[in-house]
Amino acid sequence: MFRSLFATISVLFLFTSQAIACSCAQFESIEEHVGISDVIFIGAAEKTGRTLSGLFGSEYNRSTRFSVAEMLKGEKDEKLFVTHYLSLDYGANCGLTFEKGVEYLVFAFRRQNGSLTTHSCMRTRKKSEFPDGLLEEYREVINPG
Repeated sequence: MFRSLFATISVLFLFTSQAIACSCAQFESIEEHVGISDVIFIGAAEKTGRTLSGLFGSEYNRSTRFSVAEMLKGEKDEKLFVTHYLSLDYGANCGLTFEKGVEYLVFAFRRQNGSLTTHSCMRTRKKSEFPDGLLEEYREVINPG
């Protein structure tokens, strides 16, 4: 009886964790991904702090300042602030956590108020985790020629 109950509870937790996980639509092409991204850059995370805007309340909203090494799309700036949701342990909010000093390839969109925002569905990630050769493909789509 106990094993049966334990097995049932285990299965419920398995499906629950899948149900609350972040679910992202796949991009059909690099062109589509570049098209929905207002700003694409490579930069090192400098500092992350709380911000009041966002969906999950100020407890989970963050703004990270980046030192821009290379601007791929958008207006060149030495420093950019990007808002995002803090990554939760169970992953349901599609959040991100940026490590200070680490270089990232950031895909962001501009909100109506002008601020830049990203989340895990935008495919922002550490530059070192971006597949070899793919960055060149993005560069060619952004600046053909």
